[in-house]
Amino acid sequence: MYASEQSLNGPLHPGDVQVITDLANEFRRTLPSDVTLVCPLSLGNHVDHQLTRLAMEQLGHTILYYADFPYVLRDSSWINKLQNDGWKSQIYPISEEGLLAWQDSICAHGSQISTFWPDQAKMRRVVSHYMLENRGIRLWNRPTS
Repeated sequence: MYASEQSLNGPLHPGDVQVITDLANEFRRTLPSDVTLVCPLSLGNHVDHQLTRLAMEQLGHTILYYADFPYVLRDSSWINKLQNDGWKSQIYPISEEGLLAWQDSICAHGSQISTFWPDQAKMRRVVSHYMLENRGIRLWNRPTS
């Protein structure tokens, strides 16, 4: 359904409605009912992130949202939009071990390296800088009605 790199960062295919339902059902089956979920905001419109967010939002759990990295580096105007729309955020510190795990998880997806950075060393520097600049990772709460 997504035959090009460009199509992976755009609107969902109508056939994905079933994928979202299936994901939500799998989450219901495997996740405890009292957990707080951490979910992508879907910045950059990557279809996997959109599918995950839409499935998680069907569950009725408490959700904290993270800014999709590295898409957040391309456009920071989303911060003002979230704040103007009543979203609140909190910074969560990341340990050195956590930072290394984050970087290693990016390395596990070779296509991410070649898409966003010239090599792993550059990616590790960018991730470290982002984490240090933010003093951790910012997670967002959706405003309550």
